[in-house]
Amino acid sequence: MIILFLFIIPPIGIFLLWKEQGRWKKNTKIVLTVVSAIMAIGWISFLLPQPTQITDLTLTADDPIVLEVSETQNLKPSILPKDAESHLVKYISDNDSVASYVSGIVMGISEGETDIYVSDTDGKVQSNKIHIVIIPLGDKENIREAEEIIDLINSIGTVSLDSKEAIEIAKNQYDNSSERVQHFVTNVDLLISAEKKYDELTVEYNKSKAKEIEELITDIGSVSLNSKDAIVAARSKYDSAPDEIKEFVDNYEDLTNAESTYQTLKQNEETKKTSSKSSSGSNNSVSSDNSSKDNSKPKSRTVYVTKSGKRYHYDNHCNGGTYYESTLSDAKARGLTPCKKCIG
Repeated sequence: MIILFLFIIPPIGIFLLWKEQGRWKKNTKIVLTVVSAIMAIGWISFLLPQPTQITDLTLTADDPIVLEVSETQNLKPSILPKDAESHLVKYISDNDSVASYVSGIVMGISEGETDIYVSDTDGKVQSNKIHIVIIPLGDKENIREAEEIIDLINSIGTVSLDSKEAIEIAKNQYDNSSERVQHFVTNVDLLISAEKKYDELTVEYNKSKAKEIEELITDIGSVSLNSKDAIVAARSKYDSAPDEIKEFVDNYEDLTNAESTYQTLKQNEETKKTSSKSSSGSNNSVSSDNSSKDNSKPKSRTVYVTKSGKRYHYDNHCNGGTYYESTLSDAKARGLTPCKKCIG
């Protein structure tokens, strides 16, 4: 009976075994007690519900997670099946000196990078890894500012002549940021290449506009008294162009020469007309005779002077000054000297 109880109901069997006197030796009782206790443990393990084993673990988060030193973030795993015991999960950081991962909480310890993940207690089931970046305290604001600059650079898009404003905004934002912010701007090379491309397009455009002016100057051809309109058109086009276009006009000297030649031809024509009128009226009277003699002399050449300048000019556009007409003789009488640029 005692043996039966020892195998079926071990606690009762052990009690009866040690209550029995004289029938069982002490060593035998000890052996039977140990065997019965082991069986009791087996029965208990068999009868108690077994924990549900974990079959899958998943971490869902931004990758990488960027934290400042001492900053924390909750990151609990998804566990399958859903009734599996969460206490069977191990939280693991590949480098605890950079970031700790305990009970689903990630904490920045020191600047650096590491990976975190979870597994079951046996290590048979393991989740995906999440990369962790720990930055110095205060760097999150620097990163936020850097991200704004990155967006501005990306918004430039395909570079064209209309990209000037977008490039300047991004460039100014970058130049006015701190070195620490600039450290986090990952696409600064894109900004540099955009500036270079815009400069190339601008030069091409300026050269094409300068070519139009050069063609107008070339179209003047051999200068005559009929060249006025062509000369005025070329001069107007040149004067209205910005300096960055003017610097590419290679035949500007031809324009100034044409203007000077035209003024000479015009002056000569006026002199001829004056001489002709003086000759026709020479027989009217003595006074008119004297007058005709004076008028028959060729007029002094027309030159251009300023009110306070010390030189006279053949080109009324020379150096961009404000000129009024005078005669060469009057200019010399005032002690003015010839301009070295348009007269030589």
